Amino acid sequence: MEKALLQAETENKNLKALLETRTAELKEAQTYLSKVDDVTDSEVVRLVDRINSLIFQTAAKIADDFLRFYGARDDSALAEAAAGRLEKSTLVGTQLLQALRTEDHSEDPILVQIALQVVMSTFLYHLASPWFTSFDKQTAFVHSIYAEMCKHEPQSVFGRWRAMTLTHMRPLIPDQYNGASMARSRLAEHIGDVLLACGTHPSPDQARAMVTEGYGKGLKQIVTHVLDLRRIAGERVVSRDLQVVVAWPAGPFAAETMEDEWANPKHRDGANQSSGPVLCTTRLGLIKLERKTETGKGTEGDSMRRVVLLKPKVMLESTLKGLLAESRGDGSTEGRTAGR
Repeated sequence: MEKALLQAETENKNLKALLETRTAELKEAQTYLSKVDDVTDSEVVRLVDRINSLIFQTAAKIADDFLRFYGARDDSALAEAAAGRLEKSTLVGTQLLQALRTEDHSEDPILVQIALQVVMSTFLYHLASPWFTSFDKQTAFVHSIYAEMCKHEPQSVFGRWRAMTLTHMRPLIPDQYNGASMARSRLAEHIGDVLLACGTHPSPDQARAMVTEGYGKGLKQIVTHVLDLRRIAGERVVSRDLQVVVAWPAGPFAAETMEDEWANPKHRDGANQSSGPVLCTTRLGLIKLERKTETGKGTEGDSMRRVVLLKPKVMLESTLKGLLAESRGDGSTEGRTAGR
């Protein structure tokens, strides 16, 4: 009897230990599979709107502040070198860059403002990606693993994996690559090149120094907001993927995914009023991607549902032609103030 009682107590202890182990495992699984997010789509849209507003204000101020310097220095070699750097960066399309180099901006700096908006928006589009690789090449390999997981796993699994991986990767990357200072410096260089391409200052170092000194605080604020957005998209969202988007030069205009910022306000809500190739993106957009599956288990045949939360705003090639014609006195002024 005593032996049987001892055996029963031992079995009870083992059962309790097993139950505790299984309970802990279940809690861990629930944590990993949970799709509860602590940020809403509307909050992220407001953040992107804030970034767009700051980009517009900063670009307009810089363009106006340098009004008296455009074309002041006739050093085509420096201007061409700056234009070459911008072209190599792929932040500005060829047509806009050509107009920036050849037109007189001393009366109206609208093209300079547009170019600044484009450079800032496109640079920040890259910076906003959770998989931004300019400063950390290892991230590209991790991203390739994530892309493969998205083909085969449910949203809860690959979303949680992304959030956990990026959270724990961050402390391993040197601070200078995670912080706003380096990104601000890179952005100031590109802005300086836009000004140099207009013939404003004698050297890249001086242009960058003037931009940093005069607008560094504002640029850092913008970059900080973008880094916050990147962390939200990468580490705080599980149930869906959030991506900042732009429209690329020479691509066709599509009203369902983008907005013509320079469309005539009288026609903006009408059908097929804007058409033709895109020149550039002046304001960032935002999309949401979710696994579209009925079973809850990711399979290679499942697709990702794409929802446009905020359309990027674009300028069309035809609008640039109209602005150039207007500046030469042979075009209509209809819709001229749409982008100001």
